[in-house]
Amino acid sequence: MRFQDHQTLDQLHNKFTGRRAFIIGTGPSLLKVNKKLIAQLANEITFGVNFLLKVPDWPFMPTFYAASEVDDLARITACVDEGVKFYGKAPQLKFFSNMYPPYLHERNLDDWVWIYRDHAKNMQEGEFGGLNDPFD
Repeated sequence: MRFQDHQTLDQLHNKFTGRRAFIIGTGPSLLKVNKKLIAQLANEITFGVNFLLKVPDWPFMPTFYAASEVDDLARITACVDEGVKFYGKAPQLKFFSNMYPPYLHERNLDDWVWIYRDHAKNMQEGEFGGLNDPFD
């Protein structure tokens, strides 16, 4: 993980203690959700994923934004950039997982935080309490 990413994450540590959070994926059922009801989440802690802002009539910019599709990373960043223009604000933090490091410099992702997880190392260090790695 880049040093500046550690600093960014450290600043968020316990910042939202006691508040609830919602992770909003982009499955097809999201098209059937009542947008007036979903708009009530605008003042909650929310995590938008991938192409959430492409959902028709999406009512707000999520608090945080995550990219998990390496093949679509350029399109996801463009989607978020369009959302920033439309909603007039950016997510507090945009992040992507350890599969992206080669794309950092060639795609100008300096404003995205890189979350690195080495699951094999975590298992060796006992992070999962001796249980099988839940990500396998």
